[in-house]
Amino acid sequence: MNLHLRLGARYAAVLFAALLVLAGIALAVMDRVLRTGLDARLQTEGYAAAALIDARAGNVVIDADDRPQFLSLTSGVDQSIVTDRSGRVVLSTVAIAPPAIAALALRPFGFHDVGSGEDVARACVVPIVRAGIRSGSIVVWRASDWIDETERGMALAFFGAAVVIAALAWGVGAILTRGALDDAFTRQRRFTADASHELRAPLAVIRAEADLALRKDRAPAEYRASLASIAAEADRLEALTASLLSAARAQESKPRLTEFDLVLLVRSAIERLQPLAQESGVAIVLEAAEASVCRADRDELERAAIALLHNAVKFSPRRGRVAVSVLRRQRWVEFTVSDEGPGFSQDALRHALEPFWSAKTDAAATGTGLGLTIVHGIVNRAGGTIALANTARGACVTVRLRAAR
Repeated sequence: MNLHLRLGARYAAVLFAALLVLAGIALAVMDRVLRTGLDARLQTEGYAAAALIDARAGNVVIDADDRPQFLSLTSGVDQSIVTDRSGRVVLSTVAIAPPAIAALALRPFGFHDVGSGEDVARACVVPIVRAGIRSGSIVVWRASDWIDETERGMALAFFGAAVVIAALAWGVGAILTRGALDDAFTRQRRFTADASHELRAPLAVIRAEADLALRKDRAPAEYRASLASIAAEADRLEALTASLLSAARAQESKPRLTEFDLVLLVRSAIERLQPLAQESGVAIVLEAAEASVCRADRDELERAAIALLHNAVKFSPRRGRVAVSVLRRQRWVEFTVSDEGPGFSQDALRHALEPFWSAKTDAAATGTGLGLTIVHGIVNRAGGTIALANTARGACVTVRLRAAR
């Protein structure tokens, strides 16, 4: 069975089990309500009948007016008998009282189940007490098999509904899971293919340079050139490996969320990149508001800020300017980096946040193609957003993070 079908089946099985548990709880509650309601009805009728019947000298007395009033107390589905203190039936709503019902007359007040199978009944015994003396009893009963029949019908209905819902959940879940899995596998295959491609190029250069150096004796200058080429490709491999590890860490590790002033973090990142900016002849200018406190993983966000600033410096022309701003906007803190470079192409605006994507036709596009992907993952894990845009001067990246207060 395909993976998406297995996942859909597991989801449907869990849902089916949960529905059965809920059905069991519902049936238990319904049984309690029905039986409690039946007992209350029988008890009310028994007390009413006991108040109606007279007793003298410890004996039940049935007057001419008592019979029709007694018969009117119970409906066609409820039956009752009046017994004296010896248990003899003196008044009844049925021609012959069932022996099991009559045998209850001498018992104290309470509820009893009599019969079995389809002939089960619920009975209530109410003593007739006058001046502290028990003169007789009222026994009121009603068939209770309808409760079991109702519960069986409801159980079948619940089971059928659970089967239908679970089947639908399996089908819909399999469809949705298949789409999600296909998308995840596609991204994984593309990531693996891109990573393999990026790793293959420097390895091929290293192998070619080594083969050429070993093929025949060369002058020291040629060996130094080969070793320099190998070292450069090794540096590229090291940078790519570090980027891959950072991307994996950004996706899998749990962020340590803390509250901090984003302005201070950005200033620290700018100070760390000042040597690179000075070497490139690029000025970094910061515009910042006061107390722009956000909640995120500080270490991760510092890596993201450095990555954005590094890209901006790299793509800016000599004597260019990188504008950085940190501003509070209602419930958000915005961190914006703008450069004076060539800006984003239309393809870059759509794909620059994807792993390994880079504008291959741009001579300035060098690197692993993971920088913006890592920044994107860090910002998403902090509950923020990242947006790419072009301005009149060049590229602009805006990161929005939720303000802490």
